[in-house]
Amino acid sequence: GETTGVIFTHGTTAHADDHQVIMHTVDQTSGAVVAINMYRLSDGSGWVHDYNPYMPNAMSVVNHERARAAREAAREAEREAERERERAAAAPPPAADGGGG
Repeated sequence: GETTGVIFTHGTTAHADDHQVIMHTVDQTSGAVVAINMYRLSDGSGWVHDYNPYMPNAMSVVNHERARAAREAAREAEREAERERERAAAAPPPAADGGGG
């Protein structure tokens, strides 16, 4: 894809809806390889990565545990909403009053 030149600085929060890992050779002589995490931004603006060419072995800047917990909470909320829709669909219709006054 095309590089946008946008840089996320420390503390920036962005939401991603997909994650892929790409293996990248950082040293042709030694064959050293690092894993680069790629994230597709939920707003559709593209992908971001956590690779720092000046510190190729640095740990990911992404808090995966917090992101995983947020995804699980969203999934659980959707499951609960689905259960609520199923309960509403299975409920008997309200009884007709039948009274005319």
